[in-house]
Amino acid sequence: MLRLLASVGVFVEDAEGRFGLTPASELLRSQVPGSLRDAVLMLTQKIFWAPTGELTQTVRTGQTPFDRIFDQPFFDYLTSDAAAGATFHRGMSSLSDLENGPIARSFSGKRS
Repeated sequence: MLRLLASVGVFVEDAEGRFGLTPASELLRSQVPGSLRDAVLMLTQKIFWAPTGELTQTVRTGQTPFDRIFDQPFFDYLTSDAAAGATFHRGMSSLSDLENGPIARSFSGKRS
């Protein structure tokens, strides 16, 4: 996995096979401004990747794969699984944090 991520610049591999951080991987650290760590943890949960493997079945039947896989709708599941819910909320907050400042600044200018 590290070599794959190094091949696209997320990490760097040195001549001895050791891996280091790049500017992109710095954003995976929790204490850096603009950290995407919580968003990555959110998007790599089973609740996100398992339903994508059912896309063909969804197209054929029109049924939501999440409900079938997890026996309940998405937000009900997040309520019933505290850890998944907390990871989801932290991930969504981290993504919102990236957008909130620019959105607010866009409304601070003059309006005609």
